[in-house]
Order: sequence, then C-alpha cells, then structure tokens
Amino acid sequence: MYHSRQLIPVLNALLVFEEAAKHNSFTRAGERLGMAQPSVSRFITNLESHLEVTLFERRHNKLKLTENGELLYRASVSGFDAIRTACAEMQAESQSKILTVECTHGFAQMWLLPRIRSLMTSFPEWKLRLISSEGGTQLSTDEADLVVRVGEGKWDDDESLLLFKEIAFPVCSPEFAKRYGLDLERLSLEDIRDLPLVIQDFGEYEWLGWVEWFTRNGVEYRYPKDTLPVSNYALSLQAAMEGKGIALAWEQLADPYLANQWLLEIPGLRMHTNKGYYLVFSAQSKMAVHVRQWVNGLLNQT
Repeated sequence: MYHSRQLIPVLNALLVFEEAAKHNSFTRAGERLGMAQPSVSRFITNLESHLEVTLFERRHNKLKLTENGELLYRASVSGFDAIRTACAEMQAESQSKILTVECTHGFAQMWLLPRIRSLMTSFPEWKLRLISSEGGTQLSTDEADLVVRVGEGKWDDDESLLLFKEIAFPVCSPEFAKRYGLDLERLSLEDIRDLPLVIQDFGEYEWLGWVEWFTRNGVEYRYPKDTLPVSNYALSLQAAMEGKGIALAWEQLADPYLANQWLLEIPGLRMHTNKGYYLVFSAQSKMAVHVRQWVNGLLNQT
C-alpha cells in the first residue's frame, strides 16, 4: 500500500498523465499544460518507472491506455475532480473578487511585473492572481479573466487589445562576443548560424523561432541533432547572459538586460512580424471597462 511520502514524486506526474490520457496525445497534453511534448513524455516515462508498470501502448505514433493505465486514469480523474470541487467551494464566496491573469513566464517577469502596481490600482477591490506558464497561443479565458496571447489578434470568442507588436532580434553577452572575437556591427547571418545558439523551443508556439527567423532572412537553418531547448524565454535570456550562445530577444521583453548591458543587441537584424502580444478577455465580463482603461493608460504613456 502506498504511503503519503511515496506519493510525493508522483503527484506532479499524475497531472500530466491525466491530460495525456484524456486526449490520448502527449502533444495535446503539452498544449493544454503549456509544456513542450518532450517534457510530457519524460513525465510519463518517469511515472511508469516509479510505478514499475506500462501506462500507454505506443504504436505508430498513437497512444492507447493499458489496463494499468485505465485503472490509474479512473483514479486520477476521481481524485482530481474531488480536489477541484473542494477548491471551487472554498473560493466561491471570494471568487468574484479575484482577478486572474495568465501569461508566459517570460512575459510575467519582463513586462507584467514592472507594471503590476498600475494594474492593481485599476482594480483596487480585487485580489490579483497571476498564473504563468508556457503556451502563449493556447491560453484560454475559460480559466483566467485576462490572458496574454501571441498572434494576429483574431480570436472570435474574446475581445483583444494590442499591447505591442512582435519585434525580435538576436542578442549575446559581452563575454560571448569577446570569447569568439565578434565584431557585432559586421556579423553576417551565416556567422550567426554557425555560432552556438540558445534554443527556446522547436516552433510549438506562435512566437518567432530560429528556423523562421533565418528563413525570413533567406538563410537555411536546421536545429542541431540532440538539441535540448531551454524551458522558457526568461531562461533563454539567462543562458545568453551566461555566455552559452546567441538568443532571440523581443522588444519590450529584454529592456533590463539591454539597459544594464548584460546582453548586447546584434544591430541591423530586427525582425517585425504581423503578430503581437495581446491582452485577451471576455467583452461581457464585469471588469472589461477597467481593462480597457488600464491598457489605454499604458499605451498613452508610450
């Protein structure tokens, strides 16, 4: 029989397993959880190893629950449903006073937190709840009052306000430039391609990645074999600051790194896309008017 201490390493993996089993897809589970597909696969593999059973049959890129998988799925659904119900009941009275904002880790750290005071001032009677994850294109207003999405602003189900356009450019640390003897003013696209690059993901999301960046500049590029991407944007900038490679940075999402010269922009290579960062919310929500006022106030300051 399992004891509480034995369950500790299993609990996080069970959340991932439940989503994967629900959709019979590691990719779909990753989209729902804001995780890359390889991360989902590792969670499931570790869970199977810990339990010493096989939970999924993997055949021709299709998943099917094994008998043990079915048993665990029924138990996890029952358990998590009970927890969700209890949490909903406890929050029922105060839920109307909670403003939930969901965005990526990098956006929260680089853009939202420096502006958090103005947001709280605009909603003085509300408690702020911030949820940060990856998956900036899939975030849903079903689970948050305000979500930040990357895209073209064309979502029929919600109202969206443009915060800023997507403008991306390569950056590296002064130490990296010195180590490789780089003259950043003269660096060519081919030079950048042949240098170590910090890979954030493999294009699972709508934001610009290295392959698209090179392709738009007329240069062929493929991710090196056995590349392990970093898990989020903030960590990619940290990796670049530590001299591990050149990273893609976004205007308004790298200001402190550039201002303090922790990172240097490689000049003349800014790329403007047709996408942007949007604040998305339900037009029928009771805080919609305040949201519009807050965003308009921010835009008037720039």
